[in-house]
Amino acid sequence: MTTIGYVTKSQDIYKGKIKTITIDTEITIIDNLAQASGAAPDFIVLSGNFPIGTGRAKTASKTQRDYITLYFDSPDLPAHFFVNMIQDEQQDDPDAYVLIWDQKRQEPKT
Repeated sequence: MTTIGYVTKSQDIYKGKIKTITIDTEITIIDNLAQASGAAPDFIVLSGNFPIGTGRAKTASKTQRDYITLYFDSPDLPAHFFVNMIQDEQQDDPDAYVLIWDQKRQEPKT
């Protein structure tokens, strides 16, 4: 598992940073208030005011722990990718989260 960022929750907004070889940006994750159906994402990921991804709330089947799967895709990104956002157990803050690159779910951008 590769950690590529961290976020902290304040009220209903997550703010933090994602950093890879080609990406180094502050991000904000907000509720998708325009969610019109069950197929729509639960969250929108922003870099500044520009949307660069979406997120879905999930529960792990084995541990029953809640987490968020983020899907990053934008014309200026070299490829789309998935990230799992889980509570950071290394921190005392229950509102601290770690972003872990989900290598198993990567597909080539076509």
